[in-house]
Amino acid sequence: MPDELTAGRTAGPTPRIWDAIVIGAGPAGTLAAAELARRGLATLIVERKRLPRDKACGGCLNARAVAALRRIGAAGALPAEPLATTDRLLLLSPRRRAELALPAGAAVVRAEFDDALLARALRHGAVLQDGAAALVAPEVEGRLRRVALAVGGAPRDDAYGRVVLACDGLGAPSTARLPELQRPPRPQARVGAAAVVDRASRDLPSGTICLAFGQGGYVGRVRLGDDRMCVAAAVDPALLRRQGPLGALQGLLAACGAEELRGAPHLHVLGTLPLTRRARHVAAERLLLVGDACGYVEPLTGEGMAAAIDLALAAAPLAAEIAGSAWHGRFARAWRQTVRRSTLPRSLVCRALTGVARRPPLASAALAAVSWSPRTAARAVARMTHGAPSAAQGNPA
Repeated sequence: MPDELTAGRTAGPTPRIWDAIVIGAGPAGTLAAAELARRGLATLIVERKRLPRDKACGGCLNARAVAALRRIGAAGALPAEPLATTDRLLLLSPRRRAELALPAGAAVVRAEFDDALLARALRHGAVLQDGAAALVAPEVEGRLRRVALAVGGAPRDDAYGRVVLACDGLGAPSTARLPELQRPPRPQARVGAAAVVDRASRDLPSGTICLAFGQGGYVGRVRLGDDRMCVAAAVDPALLRRQGPLGALQGLLAACGAEELRGAPHLHVLGTLPLTRRARHVAAERLLLVGDACGYVEPLTGEGMAAAIDLALAAAPLAAEIAGSAWHGRFARAWRQTVRRSTLPRSLVCRALTGVARRPPLASAALAAVSWSPRTAARAVARMTHGAPSAAQGNPA
């Protein structure tokens, strides 16, 4: 583990009262924590797993996400250019293929990317408690929201935050005791599966995101700068049960005429909870849900991480205001509006596109249209991937 991460860990009992408690050490959590700590707030990051840890993710940062990271001075988390720049999208189905241009994004390995963003948050003064499960209590005590912590299943002293940010991903498990926030995944939601392959497929050009659509799901591949490859899929649960994660990936690729994954027997494939879902509410008293905790739609070219980055940077100034004030309902209303404005248009586009992808005849017709007019398709994708960022974005630091 990098020295910065080791130095930033808590040693011994965690202090009980914090200006801000951020649950989850993914991009949403670490970016929000960095912005809060930079503002002078005593900030604790709580992560359920011991770090560093792998993450089931396709590793694509779209143009909007890359621009946001550069704007706030976090470009050090990006891989060296131009090796991992992505600027083409290759679409495959069993009968058709199409290719179009993308605004320049980047390909990352999530474990490495997350560590870099966490190290940045710790440099700004945030404190890390990893290997600790966090559970937000339903009650608010004065101006403090209580968070129960457990390490290795053993309870630790509770922590109290003047504001708490739940950035812990799909379903926001830290809010399990607040059923008013919870909503089950959408019926027939697909499950994610991902792996990092030591050697990229020979049929995958550098700089290209390749999406292979088939019966029961789709697989995305992207080549990394060091010739490794990130591969990720959204798969119907029934297909996953029949073929297993690796079999489902290989079958979808083979159906589209793509090369199967190299070194497959030794691949470590990570899975996710059902993907498509949306929280019933994204805010409660002294509590904000950020990133995938708010909701998630099957991604295509990095929309999930872009939304998480947008929301993290928008959450920080509001969370800082909450930490220094008496609670008011306007805080929850403001956050609901921010989440809706930031995520709804692109989530509707993703939902429409993945709906088409679930129907092979429609998918083939769509690919034919893309082949017929690639410039029009490229403009549509550019609007989705490089749309206007959230209004509150933070300053370079």
